[in-house]
Amino acid sequence: MSSFGLSQADRPTLHENIFQLCYHSQGAFTHGDVYSMPIFLRNFYTQQLIAAKKKGYDSCILYLIQRNDCKKFKIASDIDEKYNLLFQKAIKSKIKILCYDCKITNKEITLNNQIKYES
Repeated sequence: MSSFGLSQADRPTLHENIFQLCYHSQGAFTHGDVYSMPIFLRNFYTQQLIAAKKKGYDSCILYLIQRNDCKKFKIASDIDEKYNLLFQKAIKSKIKILCYDCKITNKEITLNNQIKYES
């Protein structure tokens, strides 16, 4: 199976180009984009942020928790140990990790409090 007419061998190039477009145009992924993103792509984009940080760019990962009863955030290492290892590498690479919960009402969802993360 191919992506946009490209062979499987060309997929890393395709993903690199998508990352460059989003990162350098100051675009962003929505929650829905990331939630439905295959795990290997989350890993790929985390690796790209680490590489960008090494080149001197500011990089951050934002975790938006769409509930208001959380006191801390932690990667589910039992579900994806590889992503957890990349998360640890991101922390060591000085990538900013931001976690926020949301205030949820019948009328709106708004950014609320910064949440501590556990590494």
